Amino acid sequence: MDPDPPTPTDRAAGTLYVLDAHGLIFQMFHGVGEMSAPDGRPTNAVFGVTRALMDLYDRGADYLLAAFDLPDPTFRVQLSQEYKAHRAPPPDDLLTQEPMIRQVFEAMRVPVLGVPGFEADDVMATLADEGAARGLRVFLCTSDKDCRQLLTDRVTILNLRKKEELDAAGLLKDWGVTPAQVCDFQALVGDSVDNVPGVPGCGPKTAAKWLQQYGSLDAILANGDALGGPKLRHAVKAVAANGALA
Repeated sequence: MDPDPPTPTDRAAGTLYVLDAHGLIFQMFHGVGEMSAPDGRPTNAVFGVTRALMDLYDRGADYLLAAFDLPDPTFRVQLSQEYKAHRAPPPDDLLTQEPMIRQVFEAMRVPVLGVPGFEADDVMATLADEGAARGLRVFLCTSDKDCRQLLTDRVTILNLRKKEELDAAGLLKDWGVTPAQVCDFQALVGDSVDNVPGVPGCGPKTAAKWLQQYGSLDAILANGDALGGPKLRHAVKAVAANGALA
């Protein structure tokens, strides 16, 4: 009798690269020096993104997808009007290049995905989960720290501009936490990029220490009277009372 066929999780199915498209465009716009087309249009981001895509093919990517943010408001804005409220609009020289970059994706036959009401991060998380479940080795091409919660034995973060990879062991070395603790870590320290305030006076070392000791944000709040000095204990309780750590 023939043995049972391999399941998706134990088959060497290949590699899936998922691009944080807007993040990549922003990275290349600021990381590549000024360039322009004969008609004067800026092209540094177009060049950087195209080079990054070619590098992925050189790495032997079996599957390649790009996730874009859509202009529609996301559910996070409905939860908090302060979310990303401080961000300035992208520079005109960057916006001018986006149509050209979309043409590059189309010419290279890279599928572009976006879901109304959700961010590219959410699309990337879904693709990472589905890809890993099918036995793929997944590379999330992003510099967004939110994606660190997605790291597993099959999911790795790849910074295309720096050509650096980050896995769960690297996360533990960098932040001192596990992927499952990333959301709690960022809730404590805050995130200036997304306009998340965090707990005043709680830095990365303190947050990592608490999470290593108590395991989760809920357990930290349950032991609020044992945290640090009086000022920090008061800050934790005040932020929690305002619902900012929910």
